Amino acid sequence: IVFLLKVTYSIPGFLAVFLTINSGFASSRIWGIVDLSTGVPTFANLIAMIFLMGKFLELLKDYKARHMGIGEVDPDFAIWYEDKKKLEAN
Repeated sequence: IVFLLKVTYSIPGFLAVFLTINSGFASSRIWGIVDLSTGVPTFANLIAMIFLMGKFLELLKDYKARHMGIGEVDPDFAIWYEDKKKLEAN
């Protein structure tokens, strides 16, 4: 998926430049294409944020407990991958 995004991400920009230089399109039409090409990755990021919201809330709760004194610290909460491996080894 990442490779596909790397390959296709720049296509709308190149298309907008090509249409601007080689066609008689009005500038408003070109700006509409650019707006659409900017909006697609934005929606992809919003979807990713929705999927990651649960993990973010876990990390926020742990941060508040450890650094702000709000709530109880969970000693079994593994923040880093290495911490998770240490907890599994014990």
